[in-house]
Amino acid sequence: PHRRRQSSGSRGAAGTHMRSYQPLLDDKGSSRQRLSRVVKQMLSVRTAICTVAICLLLRSRVDPIGTGVRPTTTSGMARSHVSRRGSMGGLTLGTIGCVSSLMPQRMGMLNAGITGIARADDTASTVSVYDTVGMFGRLAIPDCYGKIAAHATCQIDSDLLSKRLFGDKESLSSGELRDKVNGLPFQWPLKPYGEALETKSKTASLNKPAELQEWKAAAKRKSLGDPFYLNGADRDKVNAAVGQDQVSDSALNTLFKLLSSDGNSVRKDDLSKLSGMDWYQFSDLIVPQA
Repeated sequence: PHRRRQSSGSRGAAGTHMRSYQPLLDDKGSSRQRLSRVVKQMLSVRTAICTVAICLLLRSRVDPIGTGVRPTTTSGMARSHVSRRGSMGGLTLGTIGCVSSLMPQRMGMLNAGITGIARADDTASTVSVYDTVGMFGRLAIPDCYGKIAAHATCQIDSDLLSKRLFGDKESLSSGELRDKVNGLPFQWPLKPYGEALETKSKTASLNKPAELQEWKAAAKRKSLGDPFYLNGADRDKVNAAVGQDQVSDSALNTLFKLLSSDGNSVRKDDLSKLSGMDWYQFSDLIVPQA
């Protein structure tokens, strides 16, 4: 009996000690809950930042004009997956990693938020390399970073282009723009040399064609044999042959949508979006990589 009473007393003492520690346990539980809330808030902030970054990047791919920076897309027109600036489909690889960490429900919200942008991007991505060359080779002129390119085009002069396309008209419908562009003379564009302005000034003298393999393929289709690009006479033959091909309606419809401010017509002021563009800038605008 004495032992049982002692045992009972021990249990009572233990219970008293446990009660005295209970506030500490409660504090630990509260700390865990607070930590959990902080982590959830951090994840929510990370998700929000990722969403904003993605939307801004996608917007820059669809309407990069006016930013002063050429958008980041895939190298040249080869349609490879990773770009010359370390991006995929116009998105930086770091951003893609951020996207992959988003919760499925967050991705659903993101998809709903950028539906309009993605739809415009899908339309633009259907333009072929050949059609893009056909458009730029008509819209651009031989003026090339202070020099004149021979037998080739280099940059777009929006003021001169306005006179060539509009004449006395103030606006053009989609059909009128198509006819006007296809009616312009064609010369195969040059590929800009480097990224800095001081190196781009060498473009006219180096005479490197944009999309050389496409140029060779076009010459073969036109039964021109194996012309040498640095030979001016051969370039003139290819220019004349390719100039007979009309740019497709779908490609010119994409150009119309990118230029038009109201969706109904293209006005003279809309051409300022193309001012000074070289081959890389124009091709990045027309064919964002997917």
